[in-house]
Amino acid sequence: AGGGKTSVIVEAVREVYAACWLLTFGKRNQEELQRRVIFPTGAQPRTFNSLGNSALWNAGKVLEIEERREWQRARAQVDARYQNLPYNLAAPIVRQLVTLVEYAKNTLMTETEAQLLMVAKARGLGASGAGVEDLVEMARGAIEEALADTGKISFTDQVWLPVVRGFAPAAVELVVVDEAQDLSPLQIARLERAVLPGGRVVAVGDDKQAIFAWRGAAEGALDRVVAQFGPLKHFLLPISYRLPLSGIELNRRLVPDIEPRPGAPEGAVIWAPPTAVVDAQPGDVVLSRIN
Repeated sequence: AGGGKTSVIVEAVREVYAACWLLTFGKRNQEELQRRVIFPTGAQPRTFNSLGNSALWNAGKVLEIEERREWQRARAQVDARYQNLPYNLAAPIVRQLVTLVEYAKNTLMTETEAQLLMVAKARGLGASGAGVEDLVEMARGAIEEALADTGKISFTDQVWLPVVRGFAPAAVELVVVDEAQDLSPLQIARLERAVLPGGRVVAVGDDKQAIFAWRGAAEGALDRVVAQFGPLKHFLLPISYRLPLSGIELNRRLVPDIEPRPGAPEGAVIWAPPTAVVDAQPGDVVLSRIN
């Protein structure tokens, strides 16, 4: 944490005068980079969704993004299978169906019922009033509807559809990926199509900061990137410019090679009950297991 990963790649991109993309997670991160950084001509911050949208446009597919499209498809599948089911009984089934479909898309496990069944069992789905086999059948229906959709699509579809249909975005010689430890198999497939033959990938991340396994991020995503685009050179950024010395000592239980910045303050780690949060001061860091 605080190793300067993003700062390093931003400075590296500033030195590049060929066409390159800096891929970030989410439009907010993209807009933040655009506010903070003056990029050289040809360098551009992008999101995976913007690459997907470009691929759809290049294929002549002009589709509207509907935030709740996945939920609408799932509800239609549940209504068709369980007619007149009260909302309080239908809602948990819809929720699990959306979880199954989105996780399957992010992991590219959407081609067969066997793949969907594997995902459903791995996610512990099927205890919501619908058996796992019913969930899989409805998931197949929702996925087929997504493939045929000519109107509104979900945010996940924006990345997934171009990959499964083989639509390619414009490609560049260099793609830099921030937070690469959280890449899903779907995003790795999109990344592969964004790099010209013979081009380069710079992937920056920390396996110990992976937080998106729940939505399909690949286990060992950085290793997968190396396997996909290697051989790659490996550079460590062991110095934390964010943590005080006391925080460094605490983190060394999990990250033995972390080092403090020169002149880092001593700081303090205080073990306190949850009620102590009310006494937090500006500059304090509060870690929570829930939002």
